[in-house]
Amino acid sequence: MIVRQQDRQLPRAPDGRFRGIAQDPASAVTQPFTRLERKVRVPSSPMAAGPDSDSFSPAPIWCAYLDGTRYHLTTLAAQRQWLAEMPTGLAEMVLDTGQRIEVYSCGPVPISGSDPRLPGAAGLITTTGATHHRLATIAVGLRSPLVGDPLSLRQVARAGSRLRHTHPLKSDVEGIVALARTIRAEHGLTQVLGYPELAMKLLTRGAPAHDRALIVFGAGVLGRAVAEAGIGAGYRRVRLVTREPNRARRAMGHPHAGITVCAPHQARTVDSVWDTVIATDIDQQRRDTIAAVTEAHGARRTVDLSALPLYRVCTDRYENLHSPRLGRLIEQQNEQFAAQAARAQHALGAFFQQPSSEFRR
Repeated sequence: MIVRQQDRQLPRAPDGRFRGIAQDPASAVTQPFTRLERKVRVPSSPMAAGPDSDSFSPAPIWCAYLDGTRYHLTTLAAQRQWLAEMPTGLAEMVLDTGQRIEVYSCGPVPISGSDPRLPGAAGLITTTGATHHRLATIAVGLRSPLVGDPLSLRQVARAGSRLRHTHPLKSDVEGIVALARTIRAEHGLTQVLGYPELAMKLLTRGAPAHDRALIVFGAGVLGRAVAEAGIGAGYRRVRLVTREPNRARRAMGHPHAGITVCAPHQARTVDSVWDTVIATDIDQQRRDTIAAVTEAHGARRTVDLSALPLYRVCTDRYENLHSPRLGRLIEQQNEQFAAQAARAQHALGAFFQQPSSEFRR
């Protein structure tokens, strides 16, 4: 069934406050994306970029997605189990974040019940322009509960970097990332604090952090960003805990001297006092290790950024994504950057010349 609806601005609450996450299940356009430049920097004004037929894949690009507009975050976390079972060298690009699981493909994306990657209820976009527009909106940070979330851009760039150099989607993703960077810079979204910085606010509460260490579980894009934020917040030592430390070290390149990457069994060999951030989904194997660290003598405060929280109830020493205090920080950020986000969305809509939205279910 094809559903058409007018494109909307990012929604606001009844009192006019900016909420930050688009309610339309898909953003779509009917015209091809012709303004990305392959090896040339996107101009300072996106609208000044001229058509370049060599800059995007000639094949139709599809997108199948599960995101927070369709599923609860706990459901998304459960769906991630298929990621660990996926073979290497896939023809698709997979964008996997706390808010979404999306598969981008040149041609139809299998989402039948017989395919373990996505269920039949996944959202589906079947036009190239619509897919480009959706990915650009994500990269700018306009589909995150935290408006302008800077981590979204890093996650899209990371997903694109995993594609082989000759992949037909490679130049498309690179161009979209360049466009997103330009729009974020031109419309004042580069000053948005991300989840890692908000986590530091919850942990330190304005007090110095140099008297203790920080333990971060998870070494993906989020975990590495939290580790960097920990150094910025003044922690004297940051321990990044992952089941694949060598892979994490390669991904980080040359990290700050205060950041150490280690395996789970080394997590507790730190200072006598520490804070903890959980930046990974928690399976049963992780749960016992993480719980031991957060409950040990010397553990101070914990911020849980996982979709499946360690505990359901927030306390003065433990806060997850449902924490009222984190919610207030996000609301304050969204209000502060509401006008900038609206201008950025308008710029994207103008760039893609989008008069309406269409998607399939």
